[in-house]
Amino acid sequence: MDTTASRVTRHYACLGNLLDEDRTAEMSTCDLVLTSQGKEFKVHKNVLMMFSDYFRNMFTIEMKEKYEKVIEIKEMPYQRLGNLIEFIYSGSITLTKENMFDVLQDALYAQIKSLESTCFEFISENISADNCLKAIIFARQCNNNKILNEAYEAIFNNMNKLQNNEGFLELDIKDLTTIVTWKKQHVAEDSFKAIVQWVNHNQSQRKNLFGSLFCQLQLTSVTHDALTRISEESLVKENLQCSNKLVKAFAQLKYPQCQHKFLLMGGYDSETDCVAFDVITKTSKYLPKLNFPRCAATTVKVGSRVYIVGGADNQGEGHPYQSCELLDLNDLENGWKPMSNMLEPRKWCRSGTCREKIYVTGGYDHQCLSSCEEFDIQNSKWMSISNMRQARYVHATVVLNDMVYCIGGVNNTTFHFSSCECYDVRSGKWNVIAPRNEARSGLASVVLDGKIYAIGGRDDGKRISTVETYIPEANKWLFVESLHLARSCPSACVLAGKIFVIGGWHGSSRLNSVEIFDPTTEDWSFSFKTKKPVYAATVAAI
Repeated sequence: MDTTASRVTRHYACLGNLLDEDRTAEMSTCDLVLTSQGKEFKVHKNVLMMFSDYFRNMFTIEMKEKYEKVIEIKEMPYQRLGNLIEFIYSGSITLTKENMFDVLQDALYAQIKSLESTCFEFISENISADNCLKAIIFARQCNNNKILNEAYEAIFNNMNKLQNNEGFLELDIKDLTTIVTWKKQHVAEDSFKAIVQWVNHNQSQRKNLFGSLFCQLQLTSVTHDALTRISEESLVKENLQCSNKLVKAFAQLKYPQCQHKFLLMGGYDSETDCVAFDVITKTSKYLPKLNFPRCAATTVKVGSRVYIVGGADNQGEGHPYQSCELLDLNDLENGWKPMSNMLEPRKWCRSGTCREKIYVTGGYDHQCLSSCEEFDIQNSKWMSISNMRQARYVHATVVLNDMVYCIGGVNNTTFHFSSCECYDVRSGKWNVIAPRNEARSGLASVVLDGKIYAIGGRDDGKRISTVETYIPEANKWLFVESLHLARSCPSACVLAGKIFVIGGWHGSSRLNSVEIFDPTTEDWSFSFKTKKPVYAATVAAI
């Protein structure tokens, strides 16, 4: 049905076309010529005034241009002036990532509100690492908080890429402070590097700002390796306020006073469960479930992210996984996210983290594996590293002083063994270390106060309760106080300077008891019981 509204719309379109055609007609009624760089454009003053506040002001107040027949627009190259005139007459313009800021600049110059809005919408959808610094300039000029916040987000997410960019180095202190602390749990080392680059760009005027910027950083999620690198920066060393903050961060990392929870993931009869336990209140809370059922997997925590790697379904009897997933504890709403697959499927493998990388050792895939892999967190990429000297699975892996230690386990020919070896992440080589006093597989292991603890396990078909500690300086294993209950394949972690050992297999049943080791008294004690028995689960202190 041909409505009045549609007829009016067609009429307006026809009028616009006629006016546009009149600009090139032989007997044109145009009453003004705009020029730029020697190019001329015939236009109608009334049309310009209808769309542009700039031209309306020019032709309605006493300016000399009001009476001129030819006006030069020096601020705009002729191609852009032609595009602007085309928009005024037709309502259309081609916007691209390459020209969007130029078109916005021209719209602001000509004071064309409709085109400004179109540009802002397009820019908002296309902000990236390549243009976010430029976006800040226009957002501030136009007082557009939406574009400004989106630019901040893009800069924050691309800090490593942009920190040497001239535009980044010329940011003012207000913008920089907002960017480096953009998220509550920001990537503090990346933010730190950006601050150092910014201060060093003009150190004579900015050095006094470093302390206040540094104190904005949240160092609670930074690894020991990262803190060490930060401590080596001269700007930190020369600032007492920064040095004190760093000392507190190291202390918090060693004995986190607020860290009183552990996260149990997967395991027998709980393959997709992810449960947080509070050891003070002795309560539990279910977090988002894993995407895949996992038994005999391995876990590390880096910053606010928990990574779970490998494992198998069907109570650990299924085919091993290559897949891995991660949970950001600051973004629980989005649950577990898939990450890059390992190079090989593995179950009963073990892992540790060092220098912003994850190391996964051994495991089982139709046979016992000696192969190992390294995951570069920054680049989300897996790489092979040197094979262990001894293939092993159901072993233990911990990291201490840039060394990845592999302890005990089972191989293809020996049921249980006591051999141990360590991988130097700097040289890329494996070296044999002293064997344990007692052969064991299915053990748990943690690092506490510079010592490695090998806890429980299985030897010659029986579960064992003994515990040994390794002193790297002496290359020696010593027995310490035994567990109250023998356990194989328990889970273990360190909270507030104490060792927590959870569940395991007692010989005829799975356990739900939790034992705690206090190194000051060298005694084990029972803490609490989990609602369900725990076996072949993986754990992370959170």
